[in-house]
Amino acid sequence: MNLAAAVQIVAYEWRLATLEALPAETRPPSDAEPPATHAEMESYFAHLFELLDEVDFHKGKDPAIVTQRLRRLFQRTQPDARELRILRGVISDTQRLLRVKAR
Repeated sequence: MNLAAAVQIVAYEWRLATLEALPAETRPPSDAEPPATHAEMESYFAHLFELLDEVDFHKGKDPAIVTQRLRRLFQRTQPDARELRILRGVISDTQRLLRVKAR
């Protein structure tokens, strides 16, 4: 075993021991859902970027940088499918209210 592998094993065991020492209410849930799939994330991004276009968030500027940064942000947080449904609900309600206001 090389030094890097040994350090990984020690860090892993140290993390497990630290989590076990935490009070039960502060531990991460053991039944946590896995991160959303690639298809779910892409569907969410399409929905989000559609809303940003509807509200003219980019003000005529190229949306590429904001799009890239939002993708990185959400991929770093690794939301699960339930969390994405909540976010999509917020987007859907916002779109619905925009349509009502436009009438």
